[in-house]
Amino acid sequence: MIQVNDIIQVNIETLVAGGDGLSRLDGMAIFVPDTVPGDQIRAKVVSIKKNYAHAHLKEVLQSSQHRVKPPCHHAGSCGGCQWQHIDYEEQLRAKKAIIEDCFTRIAGVDVPVKDVISNDQLTGYRCKVQYPVQQVAKTDPFIVGYYQKGTHHVVDIETCPVQPSTIDVITRFIRISVAQMGLKAYVPKNRKGLLRHIVYKYSETHQNLLVIFVINARQAPEKLIDLSKTLRDKFPQVAGVLVNYNIQNNTIILGSKTQLIDGVSYIEEKLNDLRFKISADSFFQTHPKMAFRIFQEVYNMLKLCVEQASLLDIYAGVGTFSLFLEPLASSVLAIEESPSAVRDFHDNIQSAGLDDKIRCIQGKAEIILKELYDNEERFDVILLDPPRKGCERAVIDYIASMTDRYIVYVSCNPATLARDVKALIAKGFRLEYTQPFDMFSFTHHIESVSILKKG
Repeated sequence: MIQVNDIIQVNIETLVAGGDGLSRLDGMAIFVPDTVPGDQIRAKVVSIKKNYAHAHLKEVLQSSQHRVKPPCHHAGSCGGCQWQHIDYEEQLRAKKAIIEDCFTRIAGVDVPVKDVISNDQLTGYRCKVQYPVQQVAKTDPFIVGYYQKGTHHVVDIETCPVQPSTIDVITRFIRISVAQMGLKAYVPKNRKGLLRHIVYKYSETHQNLLVIFVINARQAPEKLIDLSKTLRDKFPQVAGVLVNYNIQNNTIILGSKTQLIDGVSYIEEKLNDLRFKISADSFFQTHPKMAFRIFQEVYNMLKLCVEQASLLDIYAGVGTFSLFLEPLASSVLAIEESPSAVRDFHDNIQSAGLDDKIRCIQGKAEIILKELYDNEERFDVILLDPPRKGCERAVIDYIASMTDRYIVYVSCNPATLARDVKALIAKGFRLEYTQPFDMFSFTHHIESVSILKKG
């Protein structure tokens, strides 16, 4: 019988959702992070449940052929990337297998999952960065970076190969400046201190960025305002500096109010001749080049299936899918909850001269869908791009009755995708195929597009 603190010797069989390696011992599944299929390891058991246990890697006795030297020197401690020790082809194979496993285990279906479309930009691709800030003691230097694996301790990141190098340079300057100014990092335990996070939003098109200071206050102190202006003077690539106010005692990064301090409040990204305004509070894909390939996949699939279709775009963000798919549509109706994203959406469709063809409604998806359903609105194609938690069950119920043709489901979480697909299959839809994309290389995160057809 396995006990907590036991040192066990196991072979890693596969990688699972969440990124851990899976092994088996005495009929129990053992999950071990930082491992690779084919590794023979020694590990320490840290927790035990009814049918599975978690263990920490102690020693690699024999390395897998897929184990490689991580390209980042923070890889052993930083939790930002979980798979830097795995060769790239094995990462792609594992991501496909994870989606297949979720469909089999959760949805109970065996469906075609295509090979993962690889990322040809393995460095500098992450265009949104959210750094927590800590101080060990009030007089200590600021620690700015990502959380250490499995903890709430921040690893001080000097350089990160998966994000633009200009972010490293600006972070280094901020780290020194806030300490010299005597500003303090936020401490969740006593809810004191000022600076909680530093958020960056970077434009690949213009190679400029927004800097957003998230603070535990209702008003920005003069020192932070001075620092914001200094950033703009020292770094011409800083398009704007903003302050987000978050006084809540929770783990949500951004509060509800954001104030522009200096410069402009948005960046722009240009994809396939379409211009997208992206404000500090608005969602936009972290990896724009891979996002473009997803847009192409959806466009090419629908081009074969529909002509002048009525399109409903749910969780629409700043309007990327609505604008990309507009040439195939007779009309486009979008739903988006975030007021900031809706403002950007309207600016983007006006910039494209399409405000007479594309319409966006601001509100929760399930509430707007009820109104549309009650008004007997029906659509040829419904597109879903929900957050990691997937769709509310009410959303699934409504959309299943609002189209008799196609649902396109863009997912960043295979488990919630499989759950929602199972519900849609029960309502008469058939899953045609799933196409994964390696949006987040060196991590276990998986983006995918699934096509469902009624009947």
